[in-house]
Amino acid sequence: MGGIIYATLRDLEAMQYALQRDVHNTGPDTLHSRYGPPQIPKPTRAIDRILEAWGSGESLQSGTAKDPIFIPISPELIEAILQENLNNARRQIA
Repeated sequence: MGGIIYATLRDLEAMQYALQRDVHNTGPDTLHSRYGPPQIPKPTRAIDRILEAWGSGESLQSGTAKDPIFIPISPELIEAILQENLNNARRQIA
């Protein structure tokens, strides 16, 4: 559930950042030893965040941290996200 929705949320420009050093798996003071995984928002909250990003002109970011590629959020992508959410809601009702 939420394929396009969560993939788009993950790729938002504001969700992309590089840490100063590798803190995921090195040494006893790692990110994973201090914190659990991030909570996945409900689809409606994820969609709200995507629509907010679209309205403010935020882009999607792919590529690497050193060579990012910025892609505008298109009306077609928004339509696909809303359609996926509607389809998911229909499946839950049925």
